[in-house]
Amino acid sequence: MKKNKMMRIASVLLVAVLLSTCAISGTFAKYATTVNNADSARVAAWGFGNSTTISFELFSESYDTGKVQSKDAGVNVIAPGTTQTEMVTLNYANTSGKGAPEVAYTIDINVVSAETSIGANIESNQNIVWSFNGQQFDHSGDTSSWEKMLSAIEAYHENVSANALPTISNTGISISWEWIWNENAIPDTNLGDAPSLESVNLKIEIVAQQVD
Repeated sequence: MKKNKMMRIASVLLVAVLLSTCAISGTFAKYATTVNNADSARVAAWGFGNSTTISFELFSESYDTGKVQSKDAGVNVIAPGTTQTEMVTLNYANTSGKGAPEVAYTIDINVVSAETSIGANIESNQNIVWSFNGQQFDHSGDTSSWEKMLSAIEAYHENVSANALPTISNTGISISWEWIWNENAIPDTNLGDAPSLESVNLKIEIVAQQVD
């Protein structure tokens, strides 16, 4: 009886030892792999902030060293024999401090029609011609030189790669006009003698937009 009891105790101890051995083996004998990764990003720079401006001064108070001179300070004039070419440039403000935009984008020019106007007799005068980017427009057909110039401005489009500035920012584009001197002075004289002197106003806006 006592021998059987001892055998049972020994069997229990043996089982306990075997279970402990399996537990230890399971702890130290296994495959184990740990991997990890991380990533981060910042917002891509744009830079066309409120400080971005357009340099644009198409008309003047004085031409040809004072041969044509406005009598009103700050009031520009045009007259027979005068001309002016203006390089329109976009002054990129670089508000991000990170150089050119880090995205591809487009540049378009719009004529602000609400603030663009021209006197009917200025527009129809054959001696006054307008040009855009070196192309001079005539008065042929049903469209005036002025209207053709506005259409050319509106058609301007530029695709710009990421991390680059547009042509209009680097070298600019040109808008010009010329009031050609002509011995047939009647149309010109009529403009200068009119009770209410006609005027011309041109306002443009440059739109930079990220490519979809």
